[in-house]
Amino acid sequence: MFTRSWTYTLPEVDATRFEQFEQQFGLPMIRSQKGCLGVELIHRPAAPGMLEYVMLSRWQSLELLEAALASDEWREEVKLFLAQNFGEGNGKTAIYDSTLDRHWSEAIFEIFQRYQIEIVSYVPDAGHSQLIQLCQANSAMQSVVLTTEEEGIALASGAYLGGKRAVLLMQSSGVGNCINMLSLITTCRFPFLTLVTMRGEWGEFNPWQIPMGQSTPKVLEASGLLVYRASEPAEVAPTVEAAANLAFNSQAGVAVLLSQKLIGTKTFGEK
Repeated sequence: MFTRSWTYTLPEVDATRFEQFEQQFGLPMIRSQKGCLGVELIHRPAAPGMLEYVMLSRWQSLELLEAALASDEWREEVKLFLAQNFGEGNGKTAIYDSTLDRHWSEAIFEIFQRYQIEIVSYVPDAGHSQLIQLCQANSAMQSVVLTTEEEGIALASGAYLGGKRAVLLMQSSGVGNCINMLSLITTCRFPFLTLVTMRGEWGEFNPWQIPMGQSTPKVLEASGLLVYRASEPAEVAPTVEAAANLAFNSQAGVAVLLSQKLIGTKTFGEK
């Protein structure tokens, strides 16, 4: 199975007209294509006064997706879309192999490569373990083990000053260690991307994880970060792609929360 992600940003004042167009023309056209397993349109805040829309469509095979993109129906819908004056050249498209036996961390790693991430900092965490191993094995990426999560924010600012891109991997419990340092992002206006594996929610066994896990989204938002969430494997790649695009092209601080339902619950005895 393959997933196509189409991301489009537009002013909030155009949102209603845009949604009406897609509900009437875009979504029905895609659903009618051979091999389409489903399509949905979601939106989330972007820069002030702007909304970012993501259209996710799932396909039986890459060949059927490519055939749909080349069809007369698709081309006519694109012409009709451009005639609405929503803007041209703003949309960004990505296609992912979302086969069920492929771990979502592989898709994240490919996004890191595409966005030329050179520094990946982390406090060791089981939820990020596969992604960390992929980064460690890549000679183009420098993996940096931290003693505390807030060091990753300072490292990201230094990387930016040196012309490099960095990502911070942490668990939700580590967000509490970063509260004061998060002010550096909004004050100094540098791109910042963090992926946060969540605890204290789906099936949590450890009561000590619950307070910070439940507070994590609010703490990050109150600190000025844009917060996205992925709860299903098929959501991971387009969500991280959109977050990376926003962080590194808009000089924004963005956090992607990888839900506990996605990474799986733990029991006593597991790290």
